[in-house]
Amino acid sequence: MKRKTLSFINRCLAETLALLGFQACGERGGMVCLYGTPSADLEVKGKVTNTKQEALKDMEVVVNPISGYWKDTLYTDENGEYHWTAKGIFPTDSATVTVNDTTGLYSSDSAKVAYQYDRTKADDWYEGVGIAEADFELKKKE
Repeated sequence: MKRKTLSFINRCLAETLALLGFQACGERGGMVCLYGTPSADLEVKGKVTNTKQEALKDMEVVVNPISGYWKDTLYTDENGEYHWTAKGIFPTDSATVTVNDTTGLYSSDSAKVAYQYDRTKADDWYEGVGIAEADFELKKKE
């Protein structure tokens, strides 16, 4: 008797959960309800030079992909180039990039850059790869 009662309760619970799950994820007015957070892979790259177009090595580059949340710091290589990537973060339209001179010879510079999204691999929650480029020409301090 106890076994039949437990079996009946389990069956009722399973049917109730299936029914609730179906109702929670069904279409309402053409909009599909999904659970989760949108994500994207973001990339910012560029080059830092002086006014003579000479590459500047070891310049501090600060990338702020989502305004006000967090920043990431990297340094230019021997060619004056930098390349920042982040995978699976919340998609955004733009990033702020700031270049600071580590030698004290040049003035800092910053720019707001817009992401261009490659959506070839995008799906319901994945927005694709957002790529932004920002080249900087630093001027000597006076």
